[in-house]
Amino acid sequence: MNEYSFRYALSPAKYWKSFGTLKIKVDATDFDKELNSSLGVTKNGDLKSIALWEFDKMPTEILQINFTQKITQTAQMLINITSCGLAYITGTVLAILHLLLVIWYRKKNQLNRFSLVVIIGNILIPLIFLISWMNYYDIIDSYIGSMQVALRDILFL
Repeated sequence: MNEYSFRYALSPAKYWKSFGTLKIKVDATDFDKELNSSLGVTKNGDLKSIALWEFDKMPTEILQINFTQKITQTAQMLINITSCGLAYITGTVLAILHLLLVIWYRKKNQLNRFSLVVIIGNILIPLIFLISWMNYYDIIDSYIGSMQVALRDILFL
């Protein structure tokens, strides 16, 4: 999982003639992810709603707010299985289905020398296996979800 962050350089403020006080407000009321900050304990509020910090001197050179996306149990299960495991499961199911179709075809057509089911299965099963292996990466990503969030919208200096 990616960790997303917003970084804001506070270091230029140390070159100002009068620094005064620094007030930082983070409004995360519409943000449903869990945040953490490099600023330490808030003066007022918390990072789940509105957090306020006030400093008389520079607290850090870079303000950093981080978050990672929470994922569902289904997505976590798919991540644990991996696309390789999902492809092996698909290949196993296809191989069993192919075997059952070959047995069924042979019982119906005992005198035929060539089995159309065997020929088609030997071409399609490896092809479907490889295509599924490639596409399971995208399927797992779709279960994880996309992160299209602008952290700058929740930070007010």
